[in-house]
Amino acid sequence: MDEIFTKEKLQIAIPILFGAIYFSAFKNGKQVCDRYFLNYFLYLLMSLAIYYYTMNEVNIDFKGLSIIVFVGLLGALFAFSMVENIVLKHVLWLVLIVCLGIISKRFYEQFNKEDIKDAMKKLMIILIICVFVALTFPHLLKPKLEIILLFSLLITILLRFIDYYFYDKKYSHVLTYVILFLFSSFIMYDTKRVVEFSKKCANGKTGYLDNVFDMFLNVIIMFENILKLGE
Repeated sequence: MDEIFTKEKLQIAIPILFGAIYFSAFKNGKQVCDRYFLNYFLYLLMSLAIYYYTMNEVNIDFKGLSIIVFVGLLGALFAFSMVENIVLKHVLWLVLIVCLGIISKRFYEQFNKEDIKDAMKKLMIILIICVFVALTFPHLLKPKLEIILLFSLLITILLRFIDYYFYDKKYSHVLTYVILFLFSSFIMYDTKRVVEFSKKCANGKTGYLDNVFDMFLNVIIMFENILKLGE
């Protein structure tokens, strides 16, 4: 993976992606619905490229500032979900991606290159299967599913907290598999939602960033939990 995502290649790819997004997704300063899936994919690639570049090249020690950073992230996330101004929303999107990349740095430093390459291959297989299922069997992904998934995720987070502090991570692998299943379902559900959103898209209110950020979080959380299985 390092051979593909080198510093030099990302420094070239990121500006190119910015340009491609601007010329494909914007017209007269407003986002347009033309080439919806291409634009969605470009935004997702951009998110992952900035995240990976930040994680590898930006060195900021947040020791002692974790609570402040966490509160700041929550504030930025809340603002991101509320604002409509397209420029401000893009700024908040970049801030969120960069902050998550910096915070994730320590986590990825625990793993060697082979672990990361192996996890990447597994992630790609899971993503392909999830997208295929979402596009082939959209009728199975009912609106109530999202509520069930969110409730199940909250329960799983609580169980992971209990396992960490009271059972010395005895059930860590089991809970990791549960999280992978839940986020695979989130990916399928979000894929279906993007398809539906593209059909009712209105110029100026495309929902690109909201949809992309949801999928970005799904992918990153999936990747991190696949890595955890190899610990």
